[in-house]
Amino acid sequence: MVPRTAAWKCGAPRLGATISQALAGMAEMGLGVIFPLLLILNLGMSPALAGVALAPATLPMILLAPLAGRWYDRAGGRPPLALGFGVLALAGVALAGGALLHSYPAILPGLLLYGIGLALILTVNDPVSLDSIPEADHGQASGVAATAEQGGGAIGIAVLYAMFHAAYVGQLHERVDSGPLPDLTDSQYQALRADIEAAEQTGLHPNQFDPAFADYLTPARDAAVVGYATAYLAVTVIAVIGMVVSLVLVRRPGVTA
Repeated sequence: MVPRTAAWKCGAPRLGATISQALAGMAEMGLGVIFPLLLILNLGMSPALAGVALAPATLPMILLAPLAGRWYDRAGGRPPLALGFGVLALAGVALAGGALLHSYPAILPGLLLYGIGLALILTVNDPVSLDSIPEADHGQASGVAATAEQGGGAIGIAVLYAMFHAAYVGQLHERVDSGPLPDLTDSQYQALRADIEAAEQTGLHPNQFDPAFADYLTPARDAAVVGYATAYLAVTVIAVIGMVVSLVLVRRPGVTA
């Protein structure tokens, strides 16, 4: 029988990789919903241009994956995972600050950091998990990792969007109530929401927006910025948790302490 302590130390890297995969999925898929809203509704991009503008978040995953793999071969999973989550934490702060400036160049550093952090994490997670178990169990481990990422992604979409929406709606009501514009009725708020949601598909063009609500676009934009910043800073918290998990649980293959 394998001693309990030894069994825990052997299983700790796999547990760490599974948790970090779920946390990375939360950030990856959760912000995948938030990014287009910022680009289309706040920065005025068309949906097609918004897709191109997100390329800086994906290019690091292509370019850094081989380097991250070689780093893992030399140093094990702990350093690249810890650094990856550290970069992801910085990305959340940079994105929150960039959103306040209402320009694409301001959020570009955050997008690059986001891509770099995820490139390190997602590249290294699988070998951390697989190298800690017998080869016969690799298929099961891959399935667990994929489930963790998708499950974390589903949670991330729900949680980060809920945080964004709660902050946005609260700020919008506060800004309208305290500003010079007339208060909107519940039905008018619903109509404004429907018009903004429709703009997600075509791009937001203030000169073509419903004249009855055009004056409310500025407080809506400013309120949305608070929502974006809330979601981005939540990713920073998620990333810090991932860094701690990586430092505590992940070891080089064959190393138990």
